[in-house]
Amino acid sequence: MPGALGLRRLRRWTLNAVAVFGFVYLSIPLIFVTWLSFYQQAIPNYPPEGYSVRWYSAAIEDERFIDAFVTSLKVGVLATLIGLLVALPAALAINRRKFTGSGAINNLLLMPLIVPGIVLGFALFVFQVQTEIKTGLPILGSFSGLVFGHVLLVVPWATRLILASLAGFDRTLEEAALNLGANRFTAFRRITVPSILPG
Repeated sequence: MPGALGLRRLRRWTLNAVAVFGFVYLSIPLIFVTWLSFYQQAIPNYPPEGYSVRWYSAAIEDERFIDAFVTSLKVGVLATLIGLLVALPAALAINRRKFTGSGAINNLLLMPLIVPGIVLGFALFVFQVQTEIKTGLPILGSFSGLVFGHVLLVVPWATRLILASLAGFDRTLEEAALNLGANRFTAFRRITVPSILPG
């Protein structure tokens, strides 16, 4: 039917236009900040006095910047690895087994996504202060404290994403691999993980 085809085309064009508008709207601040970063003067004004890469050179030569960058990289990689080691078994357990408390665990994993960031940050700060007072371990402001805080944020997101991927995963593929002689670990490694990896 030509009317239905035209309506579908209009819907697709509208959706594409909204997506392009959203992308441009979200990109404008990034483009503007990048443009300002090449200004020659320290305090940006318009029109610029000239363009330079000296701010990038200054950042690269600044040891504090390099230390902060390396620390961020280490914290990010460690938090991701630890988060995945916790989130993958949690998501598999929630998806495949119905046990007493699975709903509570599911809701608990949602909490860091629901609670405002400022509340979560304050709670984490209080927890680290109390832990340091009671145990004497210097956790507040330490590398391990940073990793712990980031793991708290990584686990719920990773669990949600893995659960979404597992919801679309065809379990018969894994069962077929088991029937053809693969053990559970091999089936998980060769079938399940590659299937849920794009998610």
